[in-house]
Amino acid sequence: VSRDERANATSELRNYLRERLPEYMIPASFIFLTELPLTPNGKLDRRALPAPDFAVARSRWRAPRSPQEEILCTLFAEVVGVSNVGIDDNFFELGGHSLLATKIVARAGMEFEIELPLRDIFHANTAESLACLIQDRLLNDLDQSDLLELLAQVELMNADPLSEHKKNAVD
Repeated sequence: VSRDERANATSELRNYLRERLPEYMIPASFIFLTELPLTPNGKLDRRALPAPDFAVARSRWRAPRSPQEEILCTLFAEVVGVSNVGIDDNFFELGGHSLLATKIVARAGMEFEIELPLRDIFHANTAESLACLIQDRLLNDLDQSDLLELLAQVELMNADPLSEHKKNAVD
């Protein structure tokens, strides 16, 4: 089976499973074998099976664009044990599972000082989507005085620096 045929078969199989299973139950990697390795007793020889390559499915890689995405990509890479995680890489397709998801949620919660329910990683399973979810939660947790202070800081950053000097000269 050629590499292109494997890619098409993997894509078809993944789409088929997505119609029937929740995202977190879809295997992170598929391996095509011409025959299963057997022990002398005729049973499956699990030790002779090739190791899955979780990096194969990552065709379109995008770098983190914000500090939050950078932190989450780093967390995904450390917890799953892969390198070079992009913002579109699905945590579960990288090899993550529910036990590792608890680590992601705990570490992200500590990093961003926010409480994240475990179910969040099942719905927002990329660094980009999880960063958006965290950002929304952080903004929703701000009260009105925090928002007014934040707006004042933004106005200062956008203010004309000469206008402040002119104002001081007039006073």
